[in-house]
Amino acid sequence: MRCAGCGGSITATEKFKQVKSTGEIKSYTYYHCSHKVPGYKNCAAPPIPKKELEAQVADIVKSHSIGEEFYKFGMKILATNEGHSAEIRKDVLLKQHKNIEDLEKKSERLLSLLLNDTISEKRYTLHLLPPDLQINQLLI
Repeated sequence: MRCAGCGGSITATEKFKQVKSTGEIKSYTYYHCSHKVPGYKNCAAPPIPKKELEAQVADIVKSHSIGEEFYKFGMKILATNEGHSAEIRKDVLLKQHKNIEDLEKKSERLLSLLLNDTISEKRYTLHLLPPDLQINQLLI
């Protein structure tokens, strides 16, 4: 934002005031010219309270609009992107489910080997831990 009087930067200052009747301390924010424009020393633009500046900005924003055609174009792009994002999420979920199924099959084969006394319990545990940990990580 720039000062309307000299084109300098706008800065904020917060002031505090104690209400005599209640003792409550209120804060007020004012925006004013920074007076840092080379060759321009005495800017006469007065400070503006925060609420007044917010109202001015809201009026400026409200005064601008986009055309119907551009609006429709933007909404079409958003809908396309949303559909694309949904496809990506679906692909990720399918891959996660496939990985979980693969890890569960490995765990079942290990258990079968253990039950048939093909591998020892120690070896079973060593081979089982990584798939279980991987399944848990996929489910998080």
